[in-house]
Amino acid sequence: MNITLNQLRAFVAVARERSFTRAAEALATSQPSISLLIKQLETALGLKLFDRTTKELHLTAEAANFLPTIERLNEDLDAALQDLLATAERRRGRVSLAVLHSIATNVLPDTVASFAAKYPNIRISVRDDNTKAICQQVRNGEVDLGVAGHVDGDADLMFEPLLPIPNMNWRRPPDLSPGLNWQRISSFPSVWIQDCARCLKPSGSGRKISGSP
Repeated sequence: MNITLNQLRAFVAVARERSFTRAAEALATSQPSISLLIKQLETALGLKLFDRTTKELHLTAEAANFLPTIERLNEDLDAALQDLLATAERRRGRVSLAVLHSIATNVLPDTVASFAAKYPNIRISVRDDNTKAICQQVRNGEVDLGVAGHVDGDADLMFEPLLPIPNMNWRRPPDLSPGLNWQRISSFPSVWIQDCARCLKPSGSGRKISGSP
């Protein structure tokens, strides 16, 4: 049995419009083309689908039972195609980022390289800025994604933890002689502060920023 998608779409259109002419208009084709498709479908099925008179067009009993299944198949196919097109669109385009300097130099290079290898048709632009400026850029919709510190009391922004960022604060060494080096510095007491990068976006918006508090 050789049944095509065009034949099924023509059948659904005629059944809904109750007219070959209106079905042709709905499918942006000619009336003879619709008539041929219906004839081919009836031949393939070995069934008569429409009772035709000079004034009216009616579904046969067999066609009436057949119609809901074909409508459902058409809708499922259209939905699947839309999902496929949406996936293709996500693989093209442009993404703009605003990030802290520490993220730009230590985290972003490997992340961008990995992303670019997976999505070569997406162009990435990066802005290096401070937390206040990054938050403002997200708030204004100037960037799609950002990495910044947490800002308390900002109702326009939503923060989401993203990744830990270790920072080191050194106690001032007592001896700042010219011979001071990292080996000597390592002997001084130090404090490690564990920050957490956060994902930030404007309330009610799809744009995001990431940052460390």
